[in-house]
Amino acid sequence: MKIYLKISLFYLLLTFSGISYSQNITIPITSSNAILYKSNLFVVGVNKEKTQFLKIFKYTAKIQAIDSLSIPLKGYKKYTSIDIDTIHNYLNIYLQEEGKKIVSIYRLDNKLKLLSFLEDEDLTKVNALTRFTHDYFYFKNDLFTIKKTQDSMGFSFYLNKYTNINSSKINQYSKEWQFPFDRKNIQSVKIYNVVLDRVCCYVNINNGKNKGQWFLQICANTGKLLHANKLNYNSNNFYCFGALKFDSLNNSFSLVGQKLSDKQFNSSTNILAIKNHTILELYMQNIDTSANVTDQLEFKMPINDIKLIKPGIKKVENAYLFNISNYYGSLEEGVLKLEINLFKNDNNTNCFKYCNTQTKSINFGPDFEIDKTKLSTNLDIEKFYFNTDNKDLTGTLCFDSVANFCEWYYQKTPNVKLNYGLDNQAQSFWYLKKMDFKTNFQIISKLNVVGKSYKLNSVKSTLQFKSSICIDDKIIILTENEEGSFIELFK
Repeated sequence: MKIYLKISLFYLLLTFSGISYSQNITIPITSSNAILYKSNLFVVGVNKEKTQFLKIFKYTAKIQAIDSLSIPLKGYKKYTSIDIDTIHNYLNIYLQEEGKKIVSIYRLDNKLKLLSFLEDEDLTKVNALTRFTHDYFYFKNDLFTIKKTQDSMGFSFYLNKYTNINSSKINQYSKEWQFPFDRKNIQSVKIYNVVLDRVCCYVNINNGKNKGQWFLQICANTGKLLHANKLNYNSNNFYCFGALKFDSLNNSFSLVGQKLSDKQFNSSTNILAIKNHTILELYMQNIDTSANVTDQLEFKMPINDIKLIKPGIKKVENAYLFNISNYYGSLEEGVLKLEINLFKNDNNTNCFKYCNTQTKSINFGPDFEIDKTKLSTNLDIEKFYFNTDNKDLTGTLCFDSVANFCEWYYQKTPNVKLNYGLDNQAQSFWYLKKMDFKTNFQIISKLNVVGKSYKLNSVKSTLQFKSSICIDDKIIILTENEEGSFIELFK
């Protein structure tokens, strides 16, 4: 009776806090993991009986059971956590035995049909083509990699294309072609995307006559350079790596990102001077498939520079950077929308902490206009994961040196931000995660607008956190203990 009352009180508290509990499913598996694949939730693990099976469960986004599959395993073994990905548009499961450098791989389609498998493969051979690359990008049945090498003359970069032999051949590729980049003074190369028949790359050159940032279109079929556009044409400004969108209405690429003046950043003179700049700049360039620049725009975004009060610190000089996690909309719709992640530095290190996400719209009319231009930190987000431990890198992105500063923009948003979106009233909400270092509990909360202010509601606090998946305004949390694995959905 006491247990029932505690559970009922827990659900009641969730309801009154603005988080509604949906349902809970218990699965008798260990080493579990989960992934969203083709709009369905797939949960995998190993059963707890002496005769072992790899178990795969398929659910709807509302965690209603659809199907399951059991694959017999050899002998009885202990496994580390299972890895999952959707490389080449298949469900790929990697099962590693505890304490050993071998892995078994299982490839399935979304109907849980086992297409192929490899047992006891050497771990160093698994995804070997991407393991030591500078960058890589999977597209349909192809893999594109950027290989970086060094000799007495400096660095060289090569774009390689590999094709997966067929769906029944895991981790077996044929090499199609190699494109060598001009080796002079290239600092880094990053693949934006593969669109139509071309690989779109961002190239940063630190010195020399070609110094600047370049947008390259390379033929995906032949590996030949089609076009090269210098983003900072006729200037020494720095055009940071950002987001790319292809608009089929006019066969053009739209590139957006942060722009820094040569006084703010200059790799040749080792300068990064962005403290107390209260205006950030966003660039937008539209380049068609023939390399014609159809639009070249810049938007100034003032910063609402809010200081987070920290114990023992009186004077704070903030520096800000932003990146873009989502870029959508079209010319046909008359609007392009950006999800801008804002980062703050207030301690003179090479690390910037996540402090907000905001949605901005670029509207088309007689002129391009950006709405709600002002950017602002969100103190509720900062306070959520703030602590006095300087070694805690929660919510933080760092760069090694000014020479490698441009690579700061290549990193993923820290997992303190599990998800961000707009509700049906166009109000922002966040799912946030942190670890309590005193208790080792993983804490997940939802921050959203209630009335005219933000409200932070606890979603889950657990020692057994495995993973989380966000779908629209819902979150699915996977935990595991001695009894098995648990799937919970919250909204």
